[in-house]
Amino acid sequence: MIHLLLKYRIAAAILFFVLLGVFLYSQATVTRIEDAGIITWVSLILLLLFWAIVFIDIFRSDVYRKGLWLFAMFILPYLTPVYYLFQRNRLQFLKESENKAAR
Repeated sequence: MIHLLLKYRIAAAILFFVLLGVFLYSQATVTRIEDAGIITWVSLILLLLFWAIVFIDIFRSDVYRKGLWLFAMFILPYLTPVYYLFQRNRLQFLKESENKAAR
């Protein structure tokens, strides 16, 4: 799944922020959680799915400064996943270079 997100990273980033906007707008117009409509719940589920896919990829892959990225996922949950998609290949290259230098 992460390979699909990486292949279409610009579209994934646009979709992520559109879903975020829909969710935040629908939350701003809803006064009670019981009044939330299907659009709110679908956008929330898709945002969490996107976030979870990126979180699992960071956890599984060998990227440069993995702990920093995992920490950033909780501090900046709306920016980190999209930024990570654009930097993933570079981070793996940096980690490989670090491992070669350590040998």
